[in-house]
Amino acid sequence: MASSLSKRMLALVHLLAVVIIGGLFAIWDYLDIGCVLRAATGIPCPTCGATRAVFYLLTFDLGGYFYYHPMAVPIVIALLLGVHIGRFKESHRRWILGYVVLVVVLTLVLYVFRLVNGLIP
Repeated sequence: MASSLSKRMLALVHLLAVVIIGGLFAIWDYLDIGCVLRAATGIPCPTCGATRAVFYLLTFDLGGYFYYHPMAVPIVIALLLGVHIGRFKESHRRWILGYVVLVVVLTLVLYVFRLVNGLIP
């Protein structure tokens, strides 16, 4: 019973996080604030465009998704797996860590490529 209660609480926490983050993104988008790092330094972050890419993906616009950030979905998956890595068996943790490292490396390579070529929207 305690296990199902903790699963319910975990689901509630996830739902609450999605609602809060979604609301913040909506406010952020409405106010047209943009990237905080870019606004403060003039340099875009490695994940610049990822939020807009996810919005385009949710509207089934693959062209918009790939234009804004083709690594958005792998980044989200890596973030979720990284946050919950403690819930997995030890043998799975190595695979998860490998995936997270791969996503970070690919994101940084893509970031440098986009930065050098002026492709960051």
